[in-house]
Amino acid sequence: MRFTVEQIFLTTPRTDQAPRHPVYHIVEADTVDAALQGFLSNASATLVGEVQKFPGFQAVATARADDTVFAVNLLPGSDIFHRAT
Repeated sequence: MRFTVEQIFLTTPRTDQAPRHPVYHIVEADTVDAALQGFLSNASATLVGEVQKFPGFQAVATARADDTVFAVNLLPGSDIFHRAT
């Protein structure tokens, strides 16, 4: 199954190169738990607190990578991916 991961940064980045807006990722996994773990592993991040799960393969979590804290929203993805123009 394909998941869309929205990464929302909650701390002010130290450098101007760090994104200040949400960043979207695509993750392939069998479950929402596996998608979250795969994303966190790729981001070299760890969970902060508990994962909130919702019906329909959705979850929200807070994570930390080094000194950056961000929210992670996982939603079922689709095969259609629109590019911003």
